[in-house]
Amino acid sequence: MLKHKKHFSIFLILCIAVITLTACSARSNAVFPNSIAHTQLNSAQQELLNRISLVNQEILLFDFRVDSSFSGIEVWLEVYEYGVATERFDALSIAFGEPSAFEGELSILVNRTNADYTVWGISLGIGGALAQKTELTQVKQDAFLHGLMRISAPIQIRDGEEIVLLKNYYATEPGLAYPYAGLDLLEHSTYTYIIKARFF
Repeated sequence: MLKHKKHFSIFLILCIAVITLTACSARSNAVFPNSIAHTQLNSAQQELLNRISLVNQEILLFDFRVDSSFSGIEVWLEVYEYGVATERFDALSIAFGEPSAFEGELSILVNRTNADYTVWGISLGIGGALAQKTELTQVKQDAFLHGLMRISAPIQIRDGEEIVLLKNYYATEPGLAYPYAGLDLLEHSTYTYIIKARFF
């Protein structure tokens, strides 16, 4: 387990390195004041990301920009079982310091390489530098991924308002893997993991 965590920490640092390399081009693409958006990578950047990714790993990169009316950000993971909230894990919380406009990068690594565990790595970079990172481990209990949602278009940041960055839906029964159209995936999934952020 210790070896696994050490490797995972190194991988998170590599993620921040990728974010640093892509920050300038990504911000010029889509991030407006007081907004957060999925990072837009060019072909060379995407190839680099693919090279450091392993099988059953997913790396999501986001860029955000806020003005001096915001003083910090918090990110957390919520766990649901058949649509009912069961647990919440605080991932990171950081204050920006003196009132000022900030631009930052957020990376989420979903590591499903272990048969029993899904490891979530969440890293925050501000001004191209690593500000905070954390690891969360959840038991999958033989569940398999059958649906996901992540933000694509820029989302407006409002004070204290929750922003859903990622939803992963897991099923333990084969029949749940192909839900009928119109069914709520949250209610019809054995487990749902939702990563949210809030700026304050």
